[in-house]
Amino acid sequence: MLRAAASAPTTAQADHFKSLAKGWITRGEAYAPYADTATIPAIALAQPVLDDASVTATAEAAGHVQFPSMDRAVHRRDGWAYALAMSSARVARYESMNGENLHGYHTGDGMGYLYLPTDPAHFTDAYWPTTDPHRLPGTTVETLALADAAGAATLPTATWVGGASLSDTYGCAGMDFQQYGSTLTARKSWFFLDDSIACLGAGISGGSGGEVVTTVENRNLHADGGNTLTVDGTAQPDTLGWTDTFTAASWAHLADVGGYLFPGGATVHAARTARTGAWSDINTISGTTDTLTRRYVSLCLSHGAVPAAASYAYVLLPGSTKEHTASRAAAPTVTVLANTASVQAVRDSASGVIAANFFTAGSAGGITVSAPCSVITRQSGGQLVVGVSDPSRAAATVTVRLVLGGTLISADDAVTVTQSAPTLTLAVDLSGAAGATREATFTLTSATLPAIADGYVRDGSYAATGFGTATTLVVKNATGSGYTRQSYLAFDTSAVLGTISAATLSAYGYVSDSGGDTTQLTAYAVADITWTESTLTWDTKPALGAALSTATATTTKANLDFDVTAHVPATPTRPLSFALAEDTPGLAVILTSRENPTTPPTLHLDLTAPGASSHATQRSPRRRRRHPRGGRA
Repeated sequence: MLRAAASAPTTAQADHFKSLAKGWITRGEAYAPYADTATIPAIALAQPVLDDASVTATAEAAGHVQFPSMDRAVHRRDGWAYALAMSSARVARYESMNGENLHGYHTGDGMGYLYLPTDPAHFTDAYWPTTDPHRLPGTTVETLALADAAGAATLPTATWVGGASLSDTYGCAGMDFQQYGSTLTARKSWFFLDDSIACLGAGISGGSGGEVVTTVENRNLHADGGNTLTVDGTAQPDTLGWTDTFTAASWAHLADVGGYLFPGGATVHAARTARTGAWSDINTISGTTDTLTRRYVSLCLSHGAVPAAASYAYVLLPGSTKEHTASRAAAPTVTVLANTASVQAVRDSASGVIAANFFTAGSAGGITVSAPCSVITRQSGGQLVVGVSDPSRAAATVTVRLVLGGTLISADDAVTVTQSAPTLTLAVDLSGAAGATREATFTLTSATLPAIADGYVRDGSYAATGFGTATTLVVKNATGSGYTRQSYLAFDTSAVLGTISAATLSAYGYVSDSGGDTTQLTAYAVADITWTESTLTWDTKPALGAALSTATATTTKANLDFDVTAHVPATPTRPLSFALAEDTPGLAVILTSRENPTTPPTLHLDLTAPGASSHATQRSPRRRRRHPRGGRA
């Protein structure tokens, strides 16, 4: 960089390069002094810059960078950085040559490198000769004994490895994992947020009989570290050799390192150990035989031997305090929307990010895609930003459908908006993108949600009968027993992170009754959201709440629209449930259910823009088209 500064075409560029170099050198002095390893010519270039008070050291920048051609990702936030290392049919698992890096077996299997300013020597203080090479943070592996350099320079056959980034600020990465020397496979994902990283695994299957372990943490505490480990509020022993298993653990915290959340609870195996090794164990050319011992605290999730479709979920809170970790466990901002071998997705209410890794075509988090891809979105300040990539590099164009509606502000040339209302549909050309992300930004105006459950109930002799899978819903208030019917509908609001100003429930139907041609239906609030299609009957139906609004049905098939705003919070945190019924004896109304692909019931939400977010205007430097309000690509 200093050589580049010497030949920079402009003074501004030269000054920028010098500031960057000064920042890198000065930040590293505490644990890796520049002069200890730099050549004399390099020191001669650096010293004038270091001595020049007019050159300001550039601060470490926060952001997210994907390296699709390297199967790597780097995520930086104030006070910490995290690097992810993966491998694929394009990038080898790890490198070992000249007798070096003999135990790097799993460093390309999804290892996460957490860097903290309070512990800059974590990976340089005898980490590699003393760590357990089969329990590297972030990895899921079958713990098999392997020969020196086993699997070095080998390539998995998997191509779905990579992810998407958003405005150089947020990101998601995924890996179709295949272990060397084992039949173990898994689908793994990482979601990089403001103060956390959500980690998911699913479809964990196979193996040859060894224990399969996901390592959440295996932290080097150096020669004499005694960092306190707290699990669910209780400090654990600091005795070397201590181990314990915690069933249904909600959270853990390691002092001076950070916090760990386990959504829904997990069985966590914790240990405090002393491990001994020598550099010669992993480097036969120049490694010394001096014995080194370092202390470690590990947190692991065991999937047993030869698991079938096992899974895991945990959230890293780097640098978090114990109190903050406990608070986040009690009131989490990250929700797991999907965790299967087909799709892994999360929602973060704090940042407005919803992201999904689709290993096959499918739907999650209000996103539907036509082919395998990685999608990350952010709703903030009345805007929606969408990023799409194809980690497998196999798709030409991917169609992305959202439940959100909006007007285009700007888009990369590869993004075409084929529909903007009531919901957005994008055609994203990913041919030649080599795994890079394509972005588009919209003014967010609305959301149109499909029902996630519906069904009708009937009284009398049908009171114990369910109609949850019927292709129609029926509503009628009758005087005789066995003829009254009410319909129930539920909607998932997790895809909406904006502020709701109005809500309309729409159901398509008509009067089908010999007694007349016009009747009135009423929409009711339903507080109970625990009912399911398979258990809904007249005997088990939730109670009707407040009447919200009415609509008139006739013998002509049409949408019946109900104003249900009174039952919809401005920022909902759970699904919403409604019922359609008749207040007084009336006529039978037939409505199409969610099983009807043409006219299913929907909940339309109008969204308003709150105060603009600090990230809302950040843009990546790619070439983008800009459009007037309401324009289309």
